[in-house]
Amino acid sequence: MDRRGLLRPHAVALVLAAALLPSHAQSPSADPARQKAGAASASAADPADSLNRIIIGWRPDQVQAASTGSATAWRDPAERVRALSRDRRLTTDAGEAVELSYRRSVSDRTHVAVTHRRMNRAEITGLVRRLRQDAQIAYVEIDERVIAQFTPNDTEFLAQQWSMQTLAAGAGAGNFPGAWDRATGAGVIVAQLDGGFRPHADLFANVLPGYDFISADPSGRFDTANDGDGRDSDARDPGDWSDRGDCPPSNSGWHGTHVAGVIAAVGNNSSGVAGAAFGAKLLPIRVLGVCGGYVSDIAAGMRWAVGLPVPGVPANNQVAKVLNMSLGRFGSCSQAFQGAVDEVLAAGSVVVAATGNDSARAILQPANCTGVIGVTAHAINGDNASYANIGQGTAISAPGGGFGAAIAGNGRQIYSTSNTGLTTPQTDRLEFKRGTSMATAHVSGVAALMFEAKPTLTPQELRSRLVNAARPHPAGGFCAGLQTCGAGLLDAAQSVQDVLDDDAPVVAAASTAGLAAPRDATVQLTGTALAGRLGMGLQSTSWTQIAGPTVTLTGANGSNASFVVPASGNSFSFRFRALDLNGKAAHVDLTVPANNTAPVLTPISTRFVLEGESLSFSVSATDAEGDAITFVASTLPRGASFDAGTGTFTWDNASPLGSYSVGITPSDGLLSGETVYVGIVVVAPGAGGGGATQGLWWVLVGSTMLAGLGWRHLWRHRACRRAGTPHAGNRRATPA
Repeated sequence: MDRRGLLRPHAVALVLAAALLPSHAQSPSADPARQKAGAASASAADPADSLNRIIIGWRPDQVQAASTGSATAWRDPAERVRALSRDRRLTTDAGEAVELSYRRSVSDRTHVAVTHRRMNRAEITGLVRRLRQDAQIAYVEIDERVIAQFTPNDTEFLAQQWSMQTLAAGAGAGNFPGAWDRATGAGVIVAQLDGGFRPHADLFANVLPGYDFISADPSGRFDTANDGDGRDSDARDPGDWSDRGDCPPSNSGWHGTHVAGVIAAVGNNSSGVAGAAFGAKLLPIRVLGVCGGYVSDIAAGMRWAVGLPVPGVPANNQVAKVLNMSLGRFGSCSQAFQGAVDEVLAAGSVVVAATGNDSARAILQPANCTGVIGVTAHAINGDNASYANIGQGTAISAPGGGFGAAIAGNGRQIYSTSNTGLTTPQTDRLEFKRGTSMATAHVSGVAALMFEAKPTLTPQELRSRLVNAARPHPAGGFCAGLQTCGAGLLDAAQSVQDVLDDDAPVVAAASTAGLAAPRDATVQLTGTALAGRLGMGLQSTSWTQIAGPTVTLTGANGSNASFVVPASGNSFSFRFRALDLNGKAAHVDLTVPANNTAPVLTPISTRFVLEGESLSFSVSATDAEGDAITFVASTLPRGASFDAGTGTFTWDNASPLGSYSVGITPSDGLLSGETVYVGIVVVAPGAGGGGATQGLWWVLVGSTMLAGLGWRHLWRHRACRRAGTPHAGNRRATPA
């Protein structure tokens, strides 16, 4: 069965994501991000101001003419090269005359030339652009230095960190060594909006002072914050364990510390693990606590991360270029989230968010907000992870670990920093987890590498380069040919290389469809294409349809196209492609929802069950378009299971006594319906019924799953209330 409506038991959300903070964080005496030790590494690539070699490829007809002609000079490659600067009067962009000298031949039609002095990358790129305009020349490029791919000396890197290694480790690896040759994230700040951090020894040196944005609960207590106070400058994680309160019992997950390690654990320090951007700094912003967090606190944290003012909070002068949000909740993007995202993008920063871990064909907010880079997860073999949400708004897939949905694999997870405490923090440790939270952290790390490679990147440029660098989803995998899985698999090395080359067009696309265009409506498709660094003009722009019932595209050979929504089909996918005069191309895919309304769940009365007995019931929903419906369940009691495809709830040996509330949300793959809460009351033999709590409002994404354990659910109802000793051993064990 398809695990998103046909197959697997429903795998509900996991944990939040934390950041790091301590106000006393300090930089190491030596920058390990730049200490490339050991035989596995070679010298760094050419410094930016030491380039002087170019490769010239002559057109075949020019070579033939030279070989048969009578002019000895034209048969001499050295003279041909000298003639370029003499006859063409080559100059830099600043007008300085450039002299070329022949160095050697690669073949009869390919020669290496050197400039009269070393140049910076901008100067030599301008020279290359001028030479490409010569009719005799087929191609010109910088003769780049190629070096051994850097492998950090962290003790667990080769043995455990498959997700950071080259493709030799698996088709789903992130291919970071080639990127680290060029960038480690130095000078870039990544804000992590999460549940806090622990000062782990393999992480702490890369942590900046952050802030705790968790405000008081409506009751005036600080049950969510769990640290005895409200907003303050201490973003450390005190633990998010839950005993018998308004969310399911669970141990502390240290999810934020794990995600933080994936982003920026100290690298090349002969210890532990290496972060994706181990030269970057982390700005921890604590927005999630026990049972979740408030949208308002998260939106405030987003603004603060990019230096915007937040009333009552000290100004932040450590402005983040990347915001990692390994969290989410179901539903369309809220106005509060979209407003915060818009402000972040306007400030020149990017938002990277998790799609969720519910095996659903709809993604969480804020991943589904306009402008956000939504990240789904894949396994070591590149297959989409069985738990990972996909849907409109998914931009890319990254290593999240676990088993794939269609291709058999070994289920390896993501190894990173954590803590041994079941409730309060204890000692440092490294552990495995899986989830779209971890996938999101990989993408945030790559974004930091890209910003180091080119600090002037705009959010639109970064997104375009990132998705165009992605590798295709593997053949036979769940996402092969499926547009709602994003552009493909994250490739760190190619992403950084594309930024450095910077010569392909930058593309973006949008439509007027909104959440769903009605039948017979005319939908406008707008493509935007900007020239790359070489400034080559555009040769063509075009739109093509790649999925959905066939429609007629008006204006397909241009930047602006349109189509009329037919009676059938609720999803139409298109590709906008731009080609420049140098033959460089870039594209972006756009999914347009249409003919669609959200499914409606049929209300269910409160269910009663005797303690120790079994309870089973099924839910149903209606969909006006007749689309296939899947279901997502939240706040499942410990020991209960839910089948996302059939909507069947099962609870064997119901216990302990008490009232429970299970939230169930229907989805047609594009839109999620309203959540309906089913009351469940476990009574002693002969006892009467009782009411059930309601009010689910926040879901945390990410995984606290250890090897062999199931997914952890953290859902927010009201502020959790504690009494007595915290429960110490409540992890849900479900099939992995």
